[in-house]
Amino acid sequence: GFKYSTTSGFDPATTGTNISESGPFGTGAFSLSPSGLVTVTTYYVRAYATNSAGTTYGTQVSFNTLIQTDFAYTGAEQTFTVPAGITSLTIQAWGAQGGGTEGGNGGYATGTLSVSPGQTIYLYVGGQGASTTSSAPGGYNGGGNGGLDTGDGTGTTLWSYGGGGSSDVRLLGTKV
Repeated sequence: GFKYSTTSGFDPATTGTNISESGPFGTGAFSLSPSGLVTVTTYYVRAYATNSAGTTYGTQVSFNTLIQTDFAYTGAEQTFTVPAGITSLTIQAWGAQGGGTEGGNGGYATGTLSVSPGQTIYLYVGGQGASTTSSAPGGYNGGGNGGLDTGDGTGTTLWSYGGGGSSDVRLLGTKV
């Protein structure tokens, strides 16, 4: 099993939170998944093994819990306030899909942003382009508009679908 604590150098024989399994185990690596950990916290962990000869503890290691916040399309600006102790954010952003069944998936970008605790980050999640057979509007946050296509040679008027909107992160808020 494992014993963990938020105190470095804790004595696992007398303190710490225990996570264990029972049964016959062989040698080698093992893993357990704790639940209920506090985000943005450093935890110290020591693995242990118990048999008829007693309990032996491994070397202390540490890890930091992260925070993950997902934002979905709302058609409006959204905000995120940087928690205490956080000085950088890794951001993953996906653009919205184009309209209709032919619309491609949006683009993907990732990056790391230096931030300060308490700072407000403004997020815009792109919306899917319209899939109607009319002058289809583009998706929220900059998607391209649909349009008339008469160049198919059949004499039939076709409409193209709207493009998906972009997703982006801003430090100053409202669109410029």
